[in-house]
Amino acid sequence: MTKITYNNFHDQLASFFEQWPAGVCKEKSNSKISFKSSDLNIFFQQLNSVINTTLHSALSFNPWEISGLKHNEIRNSAILSWLLTPNGSHGFNKTPLLTLLNLLGSSSQYDFPNDFKKFCHVDNEVNLNGNMANRADIQIRADNFFILIEVKINAKEQEQQISRYCEEAEKAAHGLPWAIIYLTPDGRKPTSNCDKYSDAHILCLSWKSLSISLSAALQPYYQQLFTEQPHSPMRQFAALSTFLFIEQMQNF
Repeated sequence: MTKITYNNFHDQLASFFEQWPAGVCKEKSNSKISFKSSDLNIFFQQLNSVINTTLHSALSFNPWEISGLKHNEIRNSAILSWLLTPNGSHGFNKTPLLTLLNLLGSSSQYDFPNDFKKFCHVDNEVNLNGNMANRADIQIRADNFFILIEVKINAKEQEQQISRYCEEAEKAAHGLPWAIIYLTPDGRKPTSNCDKYSDAHILCLSWKSLSISLSAALQPYYQQLFTEQPHSPMRQFAALSTFLFIEQMQNF
């Protein structure tokens, strides 16, 4: 077999596409496309980065399936609380929390803080004012704002639940900006009579919308973990677990 030699990479690439299976390229053009080999090199490097990340995900198991997480509201609330905790073991620092604050700020009718200043504590299953009848799924208390998150997957809203939470949140905020996030599969409005409080204090959010926002915010950091060295396997596993949970949100 005669070995074909090429004068440059441009001619070699052109020959490759000429031998491409019939029907893939329907039109043949005599004009040559100019490009820089350095640009092509950058493209393949970026492609390799995405492939490596995808392969790592494909070869890993889903810890949430093994744990039987499914649609259990208490368990999913606990994991969401973990994800929203600044400097949590998920390794994404306060980015998940800032993503939620950005959603809240963009939908609010008043200027809600987009970050905390000194401290921020995230707790789940909190009895508001010591009353077990008013047990919030997630409470976020910072030095400059107060937030309650009511998580719904299959359960319905209790009688006047969000209205009661608004009253408790206003008291607990002590004059600071406060809000109620009503997290449901479809982003529906609460059935409670909340006429006393404006919509500025209540964010109706769907799990899917939250998932999309978190994924977009965390994706750059996630890819770096699998394409740049060194990173510990535990750090990578925590990040993978985070994204598997974010993906599961869209199934609620």
